[in-house]
Amino acid sequence: MRPLMEFGLLGPLEVRQDGEAVQVGAPKLRVVLATLLLRANREVTLHELADAVWGADVPAQPVAALRVFVMRLRRLFRAPGILQTTPGGYRLEIDDEALDLYRFGDLVARGTELAAGGELERAETLLDEAMALWRAEPLADVPSETLHLEAARLQETRLRAEHRRFEVKLRMGLHHDAIGPLRELTAENPLREDLWAQLILALYRANRQAEAVAAYQAISAGLASELDVVPGRPLRELYQSILIADPDLAPPGAQPVEAAAAEPPRTGSQLPPAIGNFVGRGAEIERIAGLLRTGGRVAVPVVTVSGPPGVGKTALAVRVAHQLRAEFPDGQVYVDLHTHSAARRPSTPTVLARMLRTLGHDTDDIPVDEDEQVAAYRTALRGKRVLVTVDNAASAGQVRPLIPSEPGCAMLVTSRNELTELTARDGARRVRLDMLSSDESITLLTAILGTEAAGQQRAAVERLADLCGHLPLALRIAASNLAGSHRPDIGAYIQRFLADRRVRALTMDDDDHIAVDRAFDLSYVSLPPEARAVFRLLALFPGPDVAAEAMAVLADGTPQEATKALEQLAAASLLQRLPGDRYQMHDLLSEYAAERAQAEYGAEYCAEARARLFDWYLSAVNDAITVLYPEFVAAVRRAAKPADAALAPLDRPQALHWLDAERANLVAMVEHCAEHGPLPMAWKLTEAMVWHLGISGHHTEYLAAARAGLHAARSAGDQGAETTMVGCLVWEHRRLGDLDTALDYVTGALADVDPASPGRPVLVVWHGSVRIERGELDRARECFGQLAELAAADALPPFLACAAPLGLGAAEMLAGRLEQALPLLEEAVAAAAQTQPTVQWVECLMVVGRCRLLMGQWERAAEVLRAAADEATKLGTRYHQSECLAYLAVALTEMGDVAEAAEASEEAFTQSQGLRNRCITISVWNALAAVHRSRGEFGEAVKAHEAALAAATQTTLHPYGMTESRLELARTHFGAGRFNETHEEARLALATAREFGFGLLQARAWHLLAKTGMAS
Repeated sequence: MRPLMEFGLLGPLEVRQDGEAVQVGAPKLRVVLATLLLRANREVTLHELADAVWGADVPAQPVAALRVFVMRLRRLFRAPGILQTTPGGYRLEIDDEALDLYRFGDLVARGTELAAGGELERAETLLDEAMALWRAEPLADVPSETLHLEAARLQETRLRAEHRRFEVKLRMGLHHDAIGPLRELTAENPLREDLWAQLILALYRANRQAEAVAAYQAISAGLASELDVVPGRPLRELYQSILIADPDLAPPGAQPVEAAAAEPPRTGSQLPPAIGNFVGRGAEIERIAGLLRTGGRVAVPVVTVSGPPGVGKTALAVRVAHQLRAEFPDGQVYVDLHTHSAARRPSTPTVLARMLRTLGHDTDDIPVDEDEQVAAYRTALRGKRVLVTVDNAASAGQVRPLIPSEPGCAMLVTSRNELTELTARDGARRVRLDMLSSDESITLLTAILGTEAAGQQRAAVERLADLCGHLPLALRIAASNLAGSHRPDIGAYIQRFLADRRVRALTMDDDDHIAVDRAFDLSYVSLPPEARAVFRLLALFPGPDVAAEAMAVLADGTPQEATKALEQLAAASLLQRLPGDRYQMHDLLSEYAAERAQAEYGAEYCAEARARLFDWYLSAVNDAITVLYPEFVAAVRRAAKPADAALAPLDRPQALHWLDAERANLVAMVEHCAEHGPLPMAWKLTEAMVWHLGISGHHTEYLAAARAGLHAARSAGDQGAETTMVGCLVWEHRRLGDLDTALDYVTGALADVDPASPGRPVLVVWHGSVRIERGELDRARECFGQLAELAAADALPPFLACAAPLGLGAAEMLAGRLEQALPLLEEAVAAAAQTQPTVQWVECLMVVGRCRLLMGQWERAAEVLRAAADEATKLGTRYHQSECLAYLAVALTEMGDVAEAAEASEEAFTQSQGLRNRCITISVWNALAAVHRSRGEFGEAVKAHEAALAAATQTTLHPYGMTESRLELARTHFGAGRFNETHEEARLALATAREFGFGLLQARAWHLLAKTGMAS
């Protein structure tokens, strides 16, 4: 009798014979069996089997090896006829029920068919059975790159089946049961929109709207971060339906819920109508409603909603109050305190009298004394469930008399201030309201303008949302101005918006009291004088955020005074607090602040304040750069430093932190000064900070600052400054591998600069560095020879004097004259070591290590490179750290220490990410390849070498990097026994090495060609 065979692919490979597990131990044997099972009852060719087992590294006699594997499988099964030989390969003949993959497919197909016919319970059973067959990741223990692609396909099939299963469950009203499994699936597949949509719907149907909104925000943020896209139309439409409580989303069999606006008014309700086209705020609504529902248990819950003017606090409060009508059946009392209105603020007795009338008191019975009014008000609320909504409060003192005295009632307060005293003394819970998201802003504009108009002008709608700062009031005003047109031209409105200044464009002709500038006026005048002064001065700050230190300089005060004023502005919702004790002002508010500064300060005062700020920043940058890169300081032109403007003494971590925190501000200042003056400050700030920007990998900021600095220098007609800015651009383009642009800049500058100019030696260094990377070694020697002559005459600062032997030694090293190169490089190390360890010393040490590596002195090279890498790590220069580690990995590989080499190469790769330095990229990929090659992973080594080659040939050719990469690739091919490929790569490398005079690489190419000839 033939044994009963069962096979499993939906997890680790599984074989059972008559119910007993059969062990398939050998990895390649598992690959063969898995390949046959994936194509069960069909022919699998010998080529397909070989590809699955060996990939690109097929042995010389694959057929014989495959026959051995098949023979071993036949012996293992003891089932005659199950594994058939075919003309082209083999076929595994089994019943469909014997393979879990086939059973899974059958159950899913049947379940899907039943669901389409409305038989949901039977469909659910079959789909549950299908998913129960999955044990773990498919083919998890089958080591085959080819089959891993099959595993990915199986996972996709599984996820589609999961989607169908939960679709059935949601149709059955089983949303509570679906939430847990769907959370697990979305965690495993964070970019899978169909599964997120099901989770969001399940949460919404389970009355967990806040979690549904949070889930949408999570997938939206994930898509933006990972793929730079927004959610697809189905998910966006589901989200919008949730926001408007679309009845179509109700669970099967649920009774339709009427909208709040359609409910008959309740006795005692003073709520204004809920605003139309309300968008977003799901999480805040859920939180506020949850806090207010605790009324009647222990104490009266008080919730404060704070945020900047125009952010939608009133709209949110009214909406929540409408939603809670059933929770507070005895009434909803609403009062607007008009704190930020042009109308006269009502007094507390006036407010209390109004509220008592609402609660049923006759006018004649209302007391006159405020204390008696408070007592009567609280007595009227005793034993009732009433929600009190207090809008536009200014202080806790305004609110406190209106708080009910006994549980059962609740209070909801809106204010531009955080009302911290109400939190401290009265136990209020705070909810902060910020701007809408980009998607929510677009949804709001679309709702007001109409789908057709907004859809036809999508880009303009997005631009308008950005210009409005995603502030709901501004969005509504802008959309309302447009909505009055038969065919609104959003682009034309934007032009008016920009031409008229944003705040003025957001004024409705027939309703002036809601103008955004009026809303800001009313907040501004309520500030203390010192806070108003800081608010005005913030308009003079050109960066995106500010710290108290800088604000103190701008205001000509102390950091303590600045901190107090900034905190007052933040508490009034006119600033946003950021991590790291920093503050940010919204664009619309910044524009308003600029208007106030122009109106209340003269131009001379503003210019003096800005000059004070710029001088302080220049001094602070120089302080930080001196701590981090003392060897560079002598090479830049320093401005006189104000005696009282220095930062507190910094250590290295503090200097790095300060520069990182202020980076965006510094670039913004450079661009501002280049456009508006003072022009010299643009190039002085640039010159002071670009060393750090380049070394730390901030290339975009580097180029932005250097181009602005160059523009300023040319506008001022300052040739010395122009030379310096050109030099900065040369250095950066060289780092990025654009050697042609770098050479154009430096040769043009050298042609224009006076031979006696103090800036000329720096240009010569850059010229020589570019020539080296272009493989023009003779021209490089000329450049560094000029420097050596100047250094001999003591005409150079140490930084530039050190560059002469370093450049000459590097040129000799690339030419292959290593015995001549090493003394020059060690001279450079000695010169750089005269001061404390610096980035320049690390660079010199690294080139010495590289030279010893080329000389075959593996141990000494590793020792030097390890020291250089350690010091680079301490100095925080990722450039040198990654390049040192790459060369160290190669040395360790040659020494046979593959484990440490792998660790070094992986760390080099990690540190090199984002640096965009071509030389480092080439070195790192070749180091990774060397490790792979030493492990016998020739396929991976080839891929890494090809990546290095691609880097060497992008933008401008890097001849040495290309030649070295080709030789290493040829060496890898030789190790894999691919002699034709070895010969071709060595031949190409030899041609390039001859052309550029890379003597050592020529010798290595000849050696490989000779070895290939003997091997062939």
